Amino acid sequence: MEIEESKFYCSAEWHLVKMGSLCAAVYSWSLKIAGKSKRFAVSEVDAGLYFGRHRNTILTAYKKLSESGFFKLIYAGKNAFESNVYEPIKHEQWAKEHPNCCLKREVGLTLLNDDKLGQDLYAASGTKIKFKDFRIKWYRRLGFSDNEIVEYFREWFPGYASQQSGKKWRTDAAQFHFGERLTALRQRKECLAKQARTEPTLVSSI
Repeated sequence: MEIEESKFYCSAEWHLVKMGSLCAAVYSWSLKIAGKSKRFAVSEVDAGLYFGRHRNTILTAYKKLSESGFFKLIYAGKNAFESNVYEPIKHEQWAKEHPNCCLKREVGLTLLNDDKLGQDLYAASGTKIKFKDFRIKWYRRLGFSDNEIVEYFREWFPGYASQQSGKKWRTDAAQFHFGERLTALRQRKECLAKQARTEPTLVSSI
């Protein structure tokens, strides 16, 4: 089976939405109910009252979650009045038990759930630019702190964006031009530092 690619990391929601919105809702709710105990023992009737669904509809959702591996049966009720006990399986564990079933993230993108500098720059761009990993590494190699990079971007971006049209510039062009801006700033700082080191020598030789 060919693994699908996305700009985002895989998650339980990506799998569960294919089973129906109720499965996703029940799963999310079960994690909250289970908490640290990792045990979910809410009957189909009680869950049906909570979600406003017939017990058979809830039973179908429980069955789909069990068959998919997101619910692990710990104890099977012995009669209609005794609830099954499940362990809701978190996506990280589920992925290890179900290799090659997850969504594959596209290589090279720094997204909201990735590098913090990428997150901060994404926010500073008004969510217009999703920064690529190799661009982030380039910025850091120039010797600025993450906070400095973000501040320089905030100063530079409004003027740059106001001169652009369309949407293509939001992909790689803006990231490249900002890198050029940082490079120029680094060169200027190095030049000033060099001047500061040589000036005392010039004065003392007069």
